[in-house]
Amino acid sequence: MNANLNAGKFMAGQTARAFIAQDGIRIPKSAVRHGHVFVVENGRARAVNVSGHAINSYYVVTDGVDTGDRIVTNPGHQLKNNAKVDQDD
Repeated sequence: MNANLNAGKFMAGQTARAFIAQDGIRIPKSAVRHGHVFVVENGRARAVNVSGHAINSYYVVTDGVDTGDRIVTNPGHQLKNNAKVDQDD
């Protein structure tokens, strides 16, 4: 990736910020169980179907969750839809 910059407008040591668009939302692979994740809303876990693909230890979600959703990163097999969950803020 290249960016056109005017070197005369930058000072030595100055920083720049760049944003790179991604194809999806990256979450830990351990959060995905049988094609769904648990999103936490009002202290309850809600099962949500997701689409995407695994890359190394992550799963790139292309549909099903939004940026800012709180998910259970390592759900146990006993976790069920609408179960009460503890929230760490």
